[in-house]
Order: sequence, then C-alpha cells, then structure tokens
Amino acid sequence: ARVIDADTFEVAGERVRLIGIDAPEGEQLCQVNGHDWPCGQLATAAVYEMVGAAPVSCEVYGRDRWGRALAECFQSGQSLNAAIVLTGCALAWYPSAGAVLGPRYDKAEREAAAEHAGMWRGTFVEPWVWRRQ
Repeated sequence: ARVIDADTFEVAGERVRLIGIDAPEGEQLCQVNGHDWPCGQLATAAVYEMVGAAPVSCEVYGRDRWGRALAECFQSGQSLNAAIVLTGCALAWYPSAGAVLGPRYDKAEREAAAEHAGMWRGTFVEPWVWRRQ
C-alpha cells in the first residue's frame, strides 16, 4: 500500500478511502498548549510509518462519489482503520444517511481520547468541520 494521507491509501493501483474514519487534512493545524501543531502532516507521517512496506489487504464495502473504494484495510490480521483511530491520527466518522456504512471505531476513539494520543493531546476542529470552513 502507498499512503496518500492518513485515511487514504493506494492499494494495487486503486485509491482506497478508509471507511469509518476521518483524519485531519495535510494543511490542518491543531493546538497544543496554545500553540499550533501540524496534526494533519504528522498524522500522515505516522500512518506512513505504521504501514511501512508490509502487505495490506482491504475489505471493500462500497464506493464513494469519487469512485474510491471504501474499505477496512488490514495488516497482519489487524485493522489499520482501528489502529489509526487508536493512535489519535484520525477520528471515528460515520457520514449522514444514505452513505456506505462499515465497521465502527468508537471504542478505539474513546481509548485514544483517554490516553491523549495524537490529536487528543490538545484541541482540534473535527476534519469534516475543518473542510467546510
């Protein structure tokens, strides 16, 4: 897999959007102790390190309006979607009615928040809100 950003991969030449999660955009900033922190860039870098060169497999649930596969991806039998949320590199995200639904990552998000992991170490605007601003 090639990491495009923290919630989008290219797998076997196909663009894959990780279902059920939303990561900060590359130019998005979060705040830690009143200072800007490049959470979008750091989330992508952390996911890149997490994925490395090991094989990735994905279970596709459907396609988004841009034709990307919406999938839960796995490495060594572990959900990368859940791992990315657990490290605080993304939030659990479930779009409005009519969208393709997949697994839920609420538990991983609660654990990340409790541990102040990634984005949870400071304050942030949810990625889906930030994109609309």
